[in-house]
Amino acid sequence: MYCRHALHCLELNLHRLNEQIEINFNSQHIDSQCLASRDKLLPIHPMTGPEINKQLVGINRLREQVLPY
Repeated sequence: MYCRHALHCLELNLHRLNEQIEINFNSQHIDSQCLASRDKLLPIHPMTGPEINKQLVGINRLREQVLPY
């Protein structure tokens, strides 16, 4: 009787773990699809200084000119 109860508990844990593994696998699959679509949206040309600034800080700030002495 005790062995059947222990076996039943182990089977429940196995079922729960298999469900979690399946959820994690699906999540990783969705993440890889998202990254693949993001790569398609990236610009082909390298980013310029103002584009990098806009991406990092959210503002477009041009390089200030050096003032003569």
